[in-house]
Amino acid sequence: MPSRPLQFARRFLNREDGATAVEFTLVFIPFMGLVIACIQTALIFTMNQALQTATMRASRELMTGQATVLGLTTSAKFLDEVYAKLPGGFDRTKLYAEVESWPSWAAYNPTVITYDAQGKPTNTSYNSGSSGGITMVKVMYDWPVFGGGFTKYIGKGDGAAGFGLSNQPDDGYLMVATTVMRNEPY
Repeated sequence: MPSRPLQFARRFLNREDGATAVEFTLVFIPFMGLVIACIQTALIFTMNQALQTATMRASRELMTGQATVLGLTTSAKFLDEVYAKLPGGFDRTKLYAEVESWPSWAAYNPTVITYDAQGKPTNTSYNSGSSGGITMVKVMYDWPVFGGGFTKYIGKGDGAAGFGLSNQPDDGYLMVATTVMRNEPY
């Protein structure tokens, strides 16, 4: 006759009344991770497009020569114009701009932007150019990515929550909107 603990173990292993709950838990956790990753990816694409649209709309003032009339003579004032055209959800303090200009395509020589340890640009400049010149506008935004706190458990380099969505040291996603144009004669 088997011992009492052995009988209990056999009975426990043969029971199936909790199997559905265990199976649900095993499927639910990766499923929710996938849903969160899909939502986060869609949010990044949507907000990146909003940043691109706002950058193009604000850059039109540079292209037409209206920037001087509107007082967009510094990077901060230009970023205020971009920020005014953005939907909710953006933080003005995380916007950065690089505006460069050249007299012709032959003189095109863009600056390579460098970043500090926190992922913030360090050598941005603002030169809106002149009539008929080439102007390149880059607006950068560090978008927060949900799940960044999980990287301490799954290892750095995997991105936020292991989905690979972040590209910044703070587990954010650096969005860059770029517009290149020839200024109208003014």
